[in-house]
Amino acid sequence: ASTKSIAETIETTTGRHLSFDTESFQKSTVLIHENASIIGMLGNDTIAILDQKGALEIWQGTSKLSQMNLKTPKADTQIVSLNGSSGGKFFALEILKADGRKTYELYNREGNLIDLKKMDDASSMAFSLDETKFAWGDYDGNIHILDISSGLSGELALLEKAHDGTISCLTFSKSGLLIASGGEDMFVRLWNITTKKMQWGKDPNDPQHAANIKNIFIDDTKERILSCGEDSTLRAWKLKDGSPINEAMLHDSTVNGVEVWQGKGKSKSKNVGITGCTEGAVYL
Repeated sequence: ASTKSIAETIETTTGRHLSFDTESFQKSTVLIHENASIIGMLGNDTIAILDQKGALEIWQGTSKLSQMNLKTPKADTQIVSLNGSSGGKFFALEILKADGRKTYELYNREGNLIDLKKMDDASSMAFSLDETKFAWGDYDGNIHILDISSGLSGELALLEKAHDGTISCLTFSKSGLLIASGGEDMFVRLWNITTKKMQWGKDPNDPQHAANIKNIFIDDTKERILSCGEDSTLRAWKLKDGSPINEAMLHDSTVNGVEVWQGKGKSKSKNVGITGCTEGAVYL
């Protein structure tokens, strides 16, 4: 409910805040749930709402499509996010454990738990865009890639010791043939899933960041990888060989997430990077 579209703001505004029409926003608000604990997107138009007792509701707009009960979380754990696949066939719950580490649980849209051995040690996860692959990284630096095209068909690839320590983020290419990883060892690496070989990122004396990498994004359109992290930077790398595209883009705090907005049609607002930071700011 902003007073300007994002496109108009990017094209006409430099270094100013996007104004926000609070009154219009409040008038457009519709209350659909009063006990929500976690919400997440399943695809582009469906919302999953999880309450504190483990009841999951699937909504489309203001219409509730279904309701189910997930298993009750353990007393010493806390669900912190719900991450859906692009088409909404699957979702993963990110769970914070008592020791401060996180893990994940994988479900299908019907709310059935997909039991994956070793996933208690998961530190990061990603779905492929076509919803045929699911990957998770662990605290020992391994990357597990599964075929989920027909529910769960087994492990496609195990990339052992992909990083020295925790895998902190993962992302698939649009084709699903490549996967990029970032770790607490400060390295960005690109892998070929079919050959199980590293494409680049091997030099042990040349990490891509100066601290833990928080998020990573493959921009297939521009053939580049964007990475961000606790060193308060956003960095861009050529998809082909990992060489830097430009200087690090500095922020005021840890950069937690990055996406690329390409715009549609004749819009001039294309090739726009969007980052979110610890202090609550969003950068374009």
